[in-house]
Amino acid sequence: MESMMSIREELTGKTEMSPDNENDLFIRLEEIEREGKIVDPLPKADWIGIAATFLVLGILPLLYYAIKLF
Repeated sequence: MESMMSIREELTGKTEMSPDNENDLFIRLEEIEREGKIVDPLPKADWIGIAATFLVLGILPLLYYAIKLF
């Protein structure tokens, strides 16, 4: 709890949030600290989806316009 008090003291008034939202943030930080993890890692299927999306929406249009210029 000492680490949470120091985080609370360090961040209070510096988040540019309303006091209610700031308090909610501190409560969530305390919850994360207790559980020891923030979120589960992404599954392999999600990484494949990210790569496919990057390829289709990021690389292929660039290749299309590069080929179209020649």
